[in-house]
Amino acid sequence: MAESILDRLTLQSGDFVFKEGDKGNKAYVVQDGSIEIVVKNGEGEDVVLGMVDKGGIFGEMALIDDQPRMATARAAAGTTLIVINRTMFRVNWPSVILLFGAYLLYLLRTSAPWSNASLAVEPI
Repeated sequence: MAESILDRLTLQSGDFVFKEGDKGNKAYVVQDGSIEIVVKNGEGEDVVLGMVDKGGIFGEMALIDDQPRMATARAAAGTTLIVINRTMFRVNWPSVILLFGAYLLYLLRTSAPWSNASLAVEPI
């Protein structure tokens, strides 16, 4: 049977998408809800590195570098994800790169130190 190109995954709060060290063969887009990106500290306690909310992308690094997952992803609330499998990623590589590029620009614009400051430009 052929692998499905586009799937959705529905999660409840606390459900894991993947765990640190897992083999990565999918990336995800948050359709609704939110995902916590978590690692364990030296004492074995969970440390939340960040949240991925509606429209956010995560898990793509494993599709690019074929390395194990660097962190755990779990639902912070009821969440629906769009699954981007390896086939879709490779077949649609140019479109996926544009999508990731647009998302990275969004992150830069919203998290840069100057994003909330107005830039004054002196006339020449």
